[in-house]
Amino acid sequence: MSHRYDGSNVKPGSGYEPIPKGRYLLLITDAQEGHTKTNGDYKVVVEYRVYTGPFEKRKIKFHNVIFFPPDHSMAGLALHYLRCIGEPYEGEFDVNPDAWIGKLVWGEVAIKGKFNEVKGIEKFTEGETDGPVKHDEPADVAATSEEAPPEEEVPF
Repeated sequence: MSHRYDGSNVKPGSGYEPIPKGRYLLLITDAQEGHTKTNGDYKVVVEYRVYTGPFEKRKIKFHNVIFFPPDHSMAGLALHYLRCIGEPYEGEFDVNPDAWIGKLVWGEVAIKGKFNEVKGIEKFTEGETDGPVKHDEPADVAATSEEAPPEEEVPF
């Protein structure tokens, strides 16, 4: 089945404007299990929504939490992530990404090309919702597109 569409006056592009880089309170809205293309390492692909401030409800997609083998130099990153979201991270444990949804973290948001990425996270402590949300200026706060295309794998 086909569909006719007239794109004569449409300019190609995503229409997505990234939010300014900075520290934001982020809500985990989705966590999907998968494996890296390179080595087949277990990973969880996390999506966030900005929780407060002028960019509230904007989505930041595809933050990869990769569980590298214990002898890998970056193996501790996933444990840091789990500690920050209040999940088990010591000894042997089950990873339950469904339990991550609805948790808040402080995220250091950067701009990569025309999109946002989370470069690091810090633990959120209850009562910090009015805390230090800091970002660079200026930015088009009116940018309403919430969807960003997939980005390459970055452990964070």
